[in-house]
Amino acid sequence: MCGFVEELGAGVADLRPGQRVVAWRTMPAGRWGYYAEYAAVSGQDLLAVPEHLPDAAVAPLELAMCVAVCFLDIPDVAGLRFSVGGLGGAGLVAVQMARAAGAAEVVGFDPLPERRALALDLGATRCLDPRSEEAAVLRCQPRGARVDAAVDCSGVGASVEFQMDLAGRWLCLFGVQHETYRYGLRQRGLTLYGYGAHRREAADYALARVLDGRVRLSPLISRELPLSQFAEGVDLLRRRQAIKVLYRP
Repeated sequence: MCGFVEELGAGVADLRPGQRVVAWRTMPAGRWGYYAEYAAVSGQDLLAVPEHLPDAAVAPLELAMCVAVCFLDIPDVAGLRFSVGGLGGAGLVAVQMARAAGAAEVVGFDPLPERRALALDLGATRCLDPRSEEAAVLRCQPRGARVDAAVDCSGVGASVEFQMDLAGRWLCLFGVQHETYRYGLRQRGLTLYGYGAHRREAADYALARVLDGRVRLSPLISRELPLSQFAEGVDLLRRRQAIKVLYRP
């Protein structure tokens, strides 16, 4: 969510009415969220953002914060050959953050050609369909021959195991787990990193990358719709015809 501060509650000292802000995390459980013209938000959940940036450039910051958690918790990727499994919203942010962190090469994997093309535009060195012959040849090479480290953003078992077969050092599991992952003798010596906690430090890191231009969030927005067309946007997402939908209440 991004918007403007309308009023301040007692004790909020670091924001002002009229200030443009972005929410860096979702509403607490039991709250209605941000699908409304007005929302009562904890001041601790907001970051000030420049007014010149378009809404699409900052509204997905919560997603960028989630991905930034990985990059704050995993070892330094500078100089590494890095792989990203799944080029949805999170994967496209991960491609950019890996390049910003100094990865020597970033290879993206996704079955959808339009997402591979977008990843290349956002800084990936190359992108492959994981079902392709080229990907199969890469997978048959000794583990670590072409990829040092990886992050999986899909949560799909086949994707995770594919990245396990590629990464020589470690794999970060970002995607929400959909099925069982099998860790076998071929992956011996590979370190797996789970997912850490959402925190302000990761939000500051993500916003800094947006402000210095090394992470672009606007390309993630496939459609802008009024809130009255909420169901249409959800349908686009389910059919994988959109990456992110920006709703305007």
